[in-house]
Amino acid sequence: MKPQILKFIIRPARFPEEVEAVHVAFCDYQTDIGVDLGLQGFDEELAGLPGKHETVLLAESGHGIGGCAGSRPLSGDAAEMKRLFVYPWARGTGLGRAFTLAVINEACRLGYRKLHLDTFQSKMPSAVALYRALGFREVQGPKRGRRTPDLVDMELELLAAAAADGYAQEAGSAE
Repeated sequence: MKPQILKFIIRPARFPEEVEAVHVAFCDYQTDIGVDLGLQGFDEELAGLPGKHETVLLAESGHGIGGCAGSRPLSGDAAEMKRLFVYPWARGTGLGRAFTLAVINEACRLGYRKLHLDTFQSKMPSAVALYRALGFREVQGPKRGRRTPDLVDMELELLAAAAADGYAQEAGSAE
C-alpha cells in the first residue's frame, strides 16, 4: 500500500475568527510536551490571543489543522519562536521544518536580526536536530523564572542565515 502524501498550506491565523482553533492547538501543544506552562503565563497568553504574538501560523490540509507556530518580540532586535507544534498524525511530513522556515522568513520581514527559541532536549530531540541543521546555536537563555535542566535555548542570526541559505525559497508549504 502506497503511503498517502499530505500537503499543507501554512498561513496566518485569522483573528478573531480562528482564536478557538489557535487556543486548541496551543493547549494540545502543552498536553503533548507534558509540561505545565503556567510559569510562562500560559493562561494569560491563551486568554488574550493573539496578545504579544506578532505571528501566529496554522498549517491546513484536507485533514484539518496539522499544527501551529508563533513568534513574538523578545528584545529590540530579537524575536522568539513560540508554540511550534505538529500534531502526531502530521509528523514526518516536513511540516516542522516548513513552520520553522516560515517563522524565520516572517522575522526577517519584520526586521529582526535574531530569532530565539527554547525547547526540551529529551522531549523533542528531532526538533533540536532540525534547529541545529537550520543554523540555530545554543546560547545562554534569558532568565524568565522557568529554568529546567532539560531546557535548551537556541538562537539564529537571521541576516547571515538568510543570505547563506535562501530560506525564502523553501518556506510556505509542506508536502
